[in-house]
Amino acid sequence: MRFGVLNYLFNTPGLHRWHHSRDQREGNKNYGENLMIWDLIFRTYFDAARRPPVDIGIAESMPHRWFGQLAAPFVWRRVQSRDSTIPTPVVTDS
Repeated sequence: MRFGVLNYLFNTPGLHRWHHSRDQREGNKNYGENLMIWDLIFRTYFDAARRPPVDIGIAESMPHRWFGQLAAPFVWRRVQSRDSTIPTPVVTDS
């Protein structure tokens, strides 16, 4: 369902689905909980002409508890190191 101009005011279900896209170019957008004003100001607003993705989510393993999920962005390296299935990037000197 398309909401037209209302997408620029409110975070509609379609916009929220873009936020959960597995494609990071689409998924790192539409952070506004209810209003899209901050996404418009900080240029994180995203709404493509095509339908939002069906396959959504993230590839990384997240903590199961709410407080762990809340803290994860601040301790992400520690969260990643706990999950052996996530490959750690190799940094080489150039």
